[in-house]
Amino acid sequence: MAVFPLAHTTVDTVPALLELLSQKGFTLAPHVASALFTDLSSDIDAVLEVAGFLTPSQLSGHCALPDPLPLLPGLLARVGAVGGELDAEERAGLLAAAICVEDRTEVLLEQQQVTMNELIATRLGTHLLFVAGHFSFVDPRMRVWVHGSATLAERTTEHVQMQRAYTALGDTDKATWHESLATLEGDNLLVPALLRLSRKANAADNAVWAHAIAREASSHALGAEFFESQLCAGVAALNLGLVEDAANWLGGAMSSPDVLVAARALPPFVHAESLLAGEVPIVALARHSDSFLKRAEALEAADSATVARQVAKATGLAAGLCAARGTHEEAARLLDEAERLAEEHNVDGLPLCAARLWCATFGGPAVEPEYACRCRQCLDGLPDFSDARVVMDALTLGLDDDAYAGLRLLHDGPESGRSVSGGNRGSEVRWAPTPLGLAYGAVVAALLQLWLGDVSRAAAELRRAAVSVPVGLPFFGLGVIVARRLDVLTTGEVGTLAHAMEASYPAASSAFIRTGDLMDRTLSAYLDGRVEEASTLGRLAAQRALRGAASPLYVPGFDEMAPRGSATADEQGQTHNGGVAPGPRMPSGHRRASSARVALCSTDNSRFAKDYEYAEGVSVMLRSHYERARTEFVIGRACLLHSTVAMAREHLVVAADLFREVGAMAWLRCVENTLSSLPPPDGHLAARVMGPGVATEKETSDEDAGPRKAMSSTTAQDQLHRRPGNFAAPAKALKEYDDGPLQRCRQEWGEVLTERELEVAMLVVDGAPNRQVAAQLHVSVRTVEVHLGHVFTKLDVRSRVELSVLAHRMGSEWHQVDT
Repeated sequence: MAVFPLAHTTVDTVPALLELLSQKGFTLAPHVASALFTDLSSDIDAVLEVAGFLTPSQLSGHCALPDPLPLLPGLLARVGAVGGELDAEERAGLLAAAICVEDRTEVLLEQQQVTMNELIATRLGTHLLFVAGHFSFVDPRMRVWVHGSATLAERTTEHVQMQRAYTALGDTDKATWHESLATLEGDNLLVPALLRLSRKANAADNAVWAHAIAREASSHALGAEFFESQLCAGVAALNLGLVEDAANWLGGAMSSPDVLVAARALPPFVHAESLLAGEVPIVALARHSDSFLKRAEALEAADSATVARQVAKATGLAAGLCAARGTHEEAARLLDEAERLAEEHNVDGLPLCAARLWCATFGGPAVEPEYACRCRQCLDGLPDFSDARVVMDALTLGLDDDAYAGLRLLHDGPESGRSVSGGNRGSEVRWAPTPLGLAYGAVVAALLQLWLGDVSRAAAELRRAAVSVPVGLPFFGLGVIVARRLDVLTTGEVGTLAHAMEASYPAASSAFIRTGDLMDRTLSAYLDGRVEEASTLGRLAAQRALRGAASPLYVPGFDEMAPRGSATADEQGQTHNGGVAPGPRMPSGHRRASSARVALCSTDNSRFAKDYEYAEGVSVMLRSHYERARTEFVIGRACLLHSTVAMAREHLVVAADLFREVGAMAWLRCVENTLSSLPPPDGHLAARVMGPGVATEKETSDEDAGPRKAMSSTTAQDQLHRRPGNFAAPAKALKEYDDGPLQRCRQEWGEVLTERELEVAMLVVDGAPNRQVAAQLHVSVRTVEVHLGHVFTKLDVRSRVELSVLAHRMGSEWHQVDT
């Protein structure tokens, strides 16, 4: 029997499991594979056996898994002997634990009519774990075995006993649930209570419980209540990310003879069908909307307005989804139609301002001042799950160059939000109340982390979310695109987890994912040295993006080279002050960086000095270390092409250090290969910022100083004075240092730094880590950290890399002036 250790049922385990399942011909969504692995006690043979029993929709996470999982022959052979050791009473007790709707120990004790000491004295104590008033199965496979091996009569008896126990404990809701399960024939009289429980669970953000109750209600319901139970089940299924189940349940609810029920199913149906098909169901929306509005004409005014409200809500939701899909003209038309409906039918409380803001986030219709409301009453135009406003506002903050604030919002939620996780740190989403809400939040969090430039953290947190919730669904596969891109940046190729997310994406073909795949292949080819292939693939990806086949939100891709036969930057309409041509929505800093890179990639000898100066100025102001690393790499490569090797080395060293810092190891290998191909430095000044064994020279020779001098006779001095934190006052006397390009740097910094701060700063510039600095100065590492923090503040730099670059750039420029 192949078993992974239970303690290692983690994010790191799932890719290996997915790889094994793929070799056996199974395609599973990561969160489904994780659930099977957990529920089957890490028993790989059992996972394979159950995977062969489940449908493709269940394996992909689009339909619910059976609960408990089926007892199949292989699993029965492995655990049946252990279960056979139990006597009838112990077996009944274990069955009671398996069918209990919750894990409270007091319920089990009441149902068994025993004390705790009596319970643990039996062999049940070896199969159940009791902690802090709750119980769980020591081996989850025993729950599958005891439920699957019990007869219908045995399960019914335990449900009756559980109903009695809950009644004795005063919990009529749970008693009703077990009563319904104990009824061998459908009982329509139980349906109203079950529907009330399902709505209550949905309101409490317990989608799993709401879904189970609504499904049970549908098995008992007749007539109008059957359609109501379908509506409840559909909404709960959507909240769980079970989009195929949701579309089926909600499609049935829309055939209800009661137009009030049918209209309520329309907004969640639009959302579910969009996620399932990868396209917004515009035709179906129009057909159902017209039908519902015509049927509503025969109703009283209040009921007619209720129907109109649901139609307008669905139309506004469709507008937001169209904007996320990149079809902005359709989004604008639907928004106008929703507002017309709201005005024509006097719908109160539905100004659709939030829907318009959602569209604007994805580059749709612009937001007019009167639509700038963020009130919670206006959320009806947003996707139909709680706290969707958080996602919209977090994206808006990220696009406004404040991704940190967006991550804080995702982490903490709105002031009235609810926390559903423990005290996790970082940007891990904890506010969203449903699995689908968590998936939306996780995708946005990963994108914001990528915009900030923290590649390794974005990758780690998206992987952690992927094994718990359906992160491939939101925004028409944006989660798949981000996961693939992060894999390429960190390893150079798409990993197993991202492949599984793509394979389990519900739409048979996604234009966004196909274009993302082209960009991933472009990146992989370039990083692997296949430049011609990268140029061709990059041109194809750009052409597809121009046709609207790419996500409206910016996922950092590849613009580090001009495709063969491309126009110059000016011919493409890309200017230093205007950024790149219209494309995906991105933070302004990223747009300036892309503009600088594109300009340098297509520059010529007459423009090089100007383009270099602009790109260097953009680079030092970027908040994203990843974007800065990309820009420094392009600057370095452009310097190489224009025969300024020493300048190229300086920028490439910075790029390498930044790529290492953010975890973009595939890029790091590419830069290191470029550096290794350069001739050895001639000067005596080396900054070991690349780690052991890599010394880099920052002194610019007379031969390589040409491009900088060509910019302007005063450019070096002007750049120095423009740098925040530059201090050009006369230097006071310092102790003697060896003569060299950094001597005047020491003198200038000595005006604002204390003697100990200056010692720390110069050692850091020389490449010494904090521990080595502490040993050399005979102080603690914490003291070094404090001094270094003061240095950063006084010199207006944000990292050791920026400090080193500032020092050597100042030294290099003064050396040019002196010579």
